[in-house]
Formats: sequence, structure tokens, C-alpha cells
Amino acid sequence: MNIPTAIKKILVHNHWDEFNFQIMRDYYADKLKQSYSKFDYPLNEGIISKIALFYNMKLELNQSDILYFDVKKIKKYRPEAMQKVALKLGVNKVIYLADIHPGYLIVWLDEQEQVWADYDNLVYYYGSDIFSGIQNIVSGNILDTKKLASNDER
Repeated sequence: MNIPTAIKKILVHNHWDEFNFQIMRDYYADKLKQSYSKFDYPLNEGIISKIALFYNMKLELNQSDILYFDVKKIKKYRPEAMQKVALKLGVNKVIYLADIHPGYLIVWLDEQEQVWADYDNLVYYYGSDIFSGIQNIVSGNILDTKKLASNDER
């Protein structure tokens, strides 16, 4: 897999080591496949290998915020909850990707590999693929924002 230079810089800045990743890559991929297996999502080796780059990492966004790829949290979601999130985002299928702390934004990956985040009645679109989405999150670049009707407004 070819890692874009901007992503490699983000990873290295956050203490990622390519040698250690190469050693652990298969383990990370197997754990991710196992965790995501209960979801009806079109996972392939390309997507798994991209997500594996960030396995359990905490990326610094600024002085106080982090983007946390919490692998344990994947198993906390039920397929029914994923369907509700997909409906909220206006896509067919999603899987959990990460959290932004503090702020409680949950980062999702849809079936076309687009990166989204949501909190309450706000939805943020970050990119058309994993790498551009993560790069935009780290740089604070939101490509689109949607405000959904709250329960009070319905």
C-alpha cells in the first residue's frame, strides 16, 4: 500500500513507527476483520489495511483534542445502531472508525469509503476516502456541515 506523504507525516508526528507497523500489520488486520465481521459492510483488504495504519492510535489534533481510533469500541456497536447512523448520514452502510475527544464527535466510514462525523443533530463531511478524511480532521478542514432537525423541531 502506498501511504500518502501527508498521512505519513501525521503518523510519524504521533510516534508511529513503520518498522513496528510492518511487524504488527497482519495482527492488526486480523483483529479489525474480527471486530467488523458482524456488520453488513463491504470490507476489503484495501480498507482494512488503511484502517490498520491507525490501529488504536491517538492523533493530536491541537493542544487539547485527539482523534482516537479505539478498536475496542467497534464491538460496542450493534448492526441496528449502524443502520440508524447510516440513515442519519444519508448513506447505505457505515462502520465506526474513531472518536474526536473532547467534543464527543464519532467518526464514521460509509460504504463508499467517505469519512463523516456526527454529534447530536450535526453531521460533518470530511472526505471522499479514509486518507483525505483523516487529513482533513487533523487539519480542522470540514468539507460540509448539515444541521438535522432535532426532535423538538419535528
